Amino acid sequence: MAYKIISLCREIIEYELYMNKEKSIDEILEDSLNFAKEANLKSGQIIQKNNGNYNVTSISYNIPSVDEVYTGIEKQLSEIDNIFENFSDESSYEYIRNLFNKVLTYQFPIPKEISSNEFNNGMSEMGFLPLPNDKELNCGISTGAFAFRIRANNSSIEENKSEYTIQSFWNAPDELVPIGRLNKEKESIFYIADSPRTAIKELKFNTGDMGYLNFYITKEDVKLIPISATNNKISNIMVRLFSENISIPDTYKYKLTREIAQKYYNYKDADLDGWMYPSIATNSKANCAAVDKDKIHKLEFIGSARIKVIDDDYAKIDHVVIPNNDGKLFFLELGQGINYFNKWLIDDYLSVVNLLIDNSKDKDAINKISMD
Repeated sequence: MAYKIISLCREIIEYELYMNKEKSIDEILEDSLNFAKEANLKSGQIIQKNNGNYNVTSISYNIPSVDEVYTGIEKQLSEIDNIFENFSDESSYEYIRNLFNKVLTYQFPIPKEISSNEFNNGMSEMGFLPLPNDKELNCGISTGAFAFRIRANNSSIEENKSEYTIQSFWNAPDELVPIGRLNKEKESIFYIADSPRTAIKELKFNTGDMGYLNFYITKEDVKLIPISATNNKISNIMVRLFSENISIPDTYKYKLTREIAQKYYNYKDADLDGWMYPSIATNSKANCAAVDKDKIHKLEFIGSARIKVIDDDYAKIDHVVIPNNDGKLFFLELGQGINYFNKWLIDDYLSVVNLLIDNSKDKDAINKISMD
């Protein structure tokens, strides 16, 4: 296995960014470049590992300085604003991945005479990744918190009684899932919002639109990696690209946002449960989360309200759906007599939570979660 000297530096940088949380990125970059020099790997050498032994072979190119690396990175970053223009609905995930590798990599020339498959196209590269630190990983949804999700529905209550099951209020099966901001087509993930208002805006509901507004409570902490702005320039560019407002005809652009999350904010590498990210529909004034389908056992479904949007602040609720202990659903029509829910203030979610809990067969268990 052979390393270009700059590739060795890259591996050290990536390791240091994960493991050495006390140092700044500037210090890590400089230490990594100095490591190569201190190890007597002089300008233009390759280190090779054979059966545990290292051998050094000389070639003729220079290790760049820290300033040269930063200058190169700045130049590459200037290209990224147009990245959405560089692919179409025909672009593959591999193409997008290669596009990122090209833009977010410092490149410098090496002599043509040593170009080969190992030294691709006479260029050497050093990646520069905005990996999260401990403080950035300290994010999530605490035990006993409420979360929300909405699904369009304008069927009659009788139709819903015959068609809906408990699973209807969770994530869809893989085969029914369209591409999304954080998922491929046929790749199920559980999207939730921090409030009913956020959920309604994310689904772009307008006056007269109807749907089931689902209520969940966390049974244990849901640990998430945040896709949010930091003091890292590259990370902030990633957040801005991830937060692109994408319309229905351009959903193929979700390939890019998913690749950003997978490459730069991979929650599985940090042994977390999913992502937290700014709500695009609220101009980042609220938060959404995408929870791994294998971690949704950390949440409990406490019920759903079928709403009809009146305006930005109010909705009408005609019935609620409550899960029973036997796994079946109880449909409760509210009727005209309950005037409050004829014009329900969207931000007053606790009134609906109390209605759901008061009519739940598992009332004591839910109350215990919310009080712990």
